[in-house]
Amino acid sequence: MNIVRTSKNFGSESKILLILALPLITSGIIETSIGFFSNVFLAHLSTASLAAGALVNWVFTTLMVIIWGTLSAITTLVARYYGAKNNAQISSVFYAGLLLALVLMLPAMLLLWNLAPVFLFFGQNAKIVKLAQPYLHGLSWAIIPDFIITVLLQFVAGLGRTKTNLVFSVLFVPISIFFNYSLMFGKFALPTLGIAGIGWGAAISFWIISTGFSLYFCLNKSYRIYWQFPGLQNIKLALKEILQVGLPLGLTYCVEVGFFLAMSILMGRISPDALAANQLTLQFFWLFSIVTFALAQGITIRVGHSVGRNDQKAVHYATYIGIFYASAFMLLTAILYWVFPEKLISIDFDLHDAKNAVIIHLAKQLLALAALVQLFEAPRFALFGALRGLKDTRFTLFTSILIFWIIALPLGYIAVPYGFAAYGIWWATILAEIIGIFLLIWQYRRKVQTYLF
Repeated sequence: MNIVRTSKNFGSESKILLILALPLITSGIIETSIGFFSNVFLAHLSTASLAAGALVNWVFTTLMVIIWGTLSAITTLVARYYGAKNNAQISSVFYAGLLLALVLMLPAMLLLWNLAPVFLFFGQNAKIVKLAQPYLHGLSWAIIPDFIITVLLQFVAGLGRTKTNLVFSVLFVPISIFFNYSLMFGKFALPTLGIAGIGWGAAISFWIISTGFSLYFCLNKSYRIYWQFPGLQNIKLALKEILQVGLPLGLTYCVEVGFFLAMSILMGRISPDALAANQLTLQFFWLFSIVTFALAQGITIRVGHSVGRNDQKAVHYATYIGIFYASAFMLLTAILYWVFPEKLISIDFDLHDAKNAVIIHLAKQLLALAALVQLFEAPRFALFGALRGLKDTRFTLFTSILIFWIIALPLGYIAVPYGFAAYGIWWATILAEIIGIFLLIWQYRRKVQTYLF
């Protein structure tokens, strides 16, 4: 009887979790595919272009996750006030979010435009930095529309209209891939810009989507109720709320993504081949990590609902079933890395070209190590989701700082002169992930006992 009941609970909880997570997984994979195809295009230009793209992509991604994390507070606050039917406060959050985005635009643009000397300061190859500079200049013009669309999407999501995110992703991807490809290789009567074409392609794509979504937002009568100007004092209070809620989220995202930026910088100091092989590895790493990240978001929602019902068993079901699915998916991914590395590498590089021999050898080894990292990352992500559902975000932030910046990065850096080269930081990351799992299991058990019942 217990087995039957457990099977029913597993089936019903699985269904609910997957219904929550699948739209998030779909949207995430669609958006991540832009970076995936950009890497494929860069690899077909040259190894140096892929290495330069790695530097630019990680800086841009790190910058954007800080901004996205901070502005994601708009969703939280709008949802709260929407539930309370407080339209005045919703308007305050909307205007405060736009104000914050406007204030951050110029510094972000200037930072991207002038990053080349920073790369040189951190010991990057001068040839690679020279290639990266026009890419940075083009990408700088994507900041303004990117920030605007982020505010609008977060606002609409807070109103419960989450399908808009998926529609945006579906429209954005083909537009972005078209302009990236066409401007890089001079197709469809467009100029041949090489690596800079990705930056300008991104800028054009963001301007098109941002303009289109802004028109939709302005012409849709259901949003006009929130246009009423709430007054500067109310905007100031809402801005303070956004920063209080959003900055810790932005910092958490920055800690994890920033680590992989630091990894890319370290690889660039080793050699352009190491940087290119690492970028290829991370290309697949992030594509598949989106699945576990989306599952973690689903776990957060389910745990939050269970806490609201004061149901400890449901909390455990959501957490452990989430760990099961995340780990099962990453086991399949690991098998793919281990058994078919050449198939993955061949997407970016010609396996029969002697010039690619070093990169291909490095990429095979790094993919094998990345498989282990993702196997241990899966339960860590799931536990992150559970703890966030239990309203514990400080310990997860502490854990990320500890395992990535205090353990993995220093160990990886120290390992380089001892013959580990590009492999050292991946071995250090495996160790860090294992430590992170044990810390989060301990905190999860402690939190459930003290938070509930």
